Amino acid sequence: MLPLRRPGFHSGTIPKLYKKLRRAERHGQQNAARKILATLHHVEESVGRFIERELLTLLRQNKSWAGLPIETVSIRLATNRIPVELHCRTLGEMPLVLAFAHQSGWLLAGVLEPGWLVMLSADQRQTLAAALAGLYKMAGVDLTCEQIARSLPATTFAFDVADAGLIVWTSVDGGQDVAYDLHVDPELPPIPLNGGVPVGMPVLDARRLLFSKTPLAWTDWVNTWGGWDGDHADLEGHAPATALLPI
Repeated sequence: MLPLRRPGFHSGTIPKLYKKLRRAERHGQQNAARKILATLHHVEESVGRFIERELLTLLRQNKSWAGLPIETVSIRLATNRIPVELHCRTLGEMPLVLAFAHQSGWLLAGVLEPGWLVMLSADQRQTLAAALAGLYKMAGVDLTCEQIARSLPATTFAFDVADAGLIVWTSVDGGQDVAYDLHVDPELPPIPLNGGVPVGMPVLDARRLLFSKTPLAWTDWVNTWGGWDGDHADLEGHAPATALLPI
């Protein structure tokens, strides 16, 4: 997804295509609209091949995955988000949905809908998390929703990534919101947006908050998957320490 992320998300290729599509439809330019739709379809196919090659094939070849059938069923492009539906009919009809979103210059990824995730064994969850780590690294992901959620207090109401950084709502009424400047390293202090800093809002560790700062060396990656034969190796010892699946 790096070619998609840089020439696509970061240079605005996908939003530009949708802008051109709206213009073509508004002016009744049907031929132009069909060409743009075809280009968007090619992007969807590219994402599908990337997911198949860098995630699904890896899972299918791993003994800990226990042969569970898994396939990509749907990829839906939007101006700043790509949801990917993964089906595992053996575990249920509801899909696991991953999402890649471009927000204020950052590529954010995470589980949008857990679907059959709750049916996995502990070993299968660990295997999926390790595979996602590699996928996210290859995709150039900067942040994951799961890392953000684990870095914030359990009392956090909601969060978002915006131009000001990581915005955190501490209550439903928005009385004491804070921001974290994602460009600060290694410690990110809470910055009050409309009052004082709420009690319990921590200083965040950039190395734990940002997936882009989570190291994943190639040698560790090979060791994680037992070389090239797809056997289960020491996932606990070599996979990134960060949790990439929702609790």
